[in-house]
Amino acid sequence: MKLEVVPSTDTLRATDRTVPLHDSVMAQAQRSMPDWQISEMDVDLARINVRLAGSSFMPSLSLNAGYGGMWLPGSATGNAIEDNSSLTLGLSIPIFDKGSSVTQYKQSKIALQQAELQHQQTLLDLGAQIDDLYLTAQQALNRYRASEALCEAYHASYEVYVLKYAEGAITTVELLQQQDRYLSALNDYLQSKYNYLLAEKQLDIYTGKEIKL
Repeated sequence: MKLEVVPSTDTLRATDRTVPLHDSVMAQAQRSMPDWQISEMDVDLARINVRLAGSSFMPSLSLNAGYGGMWLPGSATGNAIEDNSSLTLGLSIPIFDKGSSVTQYKQSKIALQQAELQHQQTLLDLGAQIDDLYLTAQQALNRYRASEALCEAYHASYEVYVLKYAEGAITTVELLQQQDRYLSALNDYLQSKYNYLLAEKQLDIYTGKEIKL
């Protein structure tokens, strides 16, 4: 009697797999995760609002040009056009507005500080999430590698037991016991394998990779 096990079609062994570098995952997450991009845009918008609010304190120049003409019939040299072109330079100086501009500027500065704090918090949250996923993936890979080696060892041992049983060197009970040990190791291997693949896909989400099942 011999247990038939369908071989896996996955040719990539656990020893051939690696977890991406932590810094690489973090850098890619900052380029692909919506929360980070939104907080970054909030900071940029708040800085623009500060500049706009601050510009209300500064004098501004304006330049306007115009051109007009009047048709004058019957002149000594014939019909003519009277030139009415103009050029106007204006200077606008802010006047007292009951502190409205100052209040608006202070509020924009506060909004910028809040946006920067939220941006920093988003970075901390993102880092904590990646730290957890990275540790989970590394631990899952270590278990995957260990279970693969143990499963292969039990499989080789089981093959030896089958040969011994065929020669009558061991009893059926001994063969079945070794078979149970091999099946237990195989079950642990498969479970650890798919736990690692799940952890790997979770990291892929943060790196912007396409998720393939």
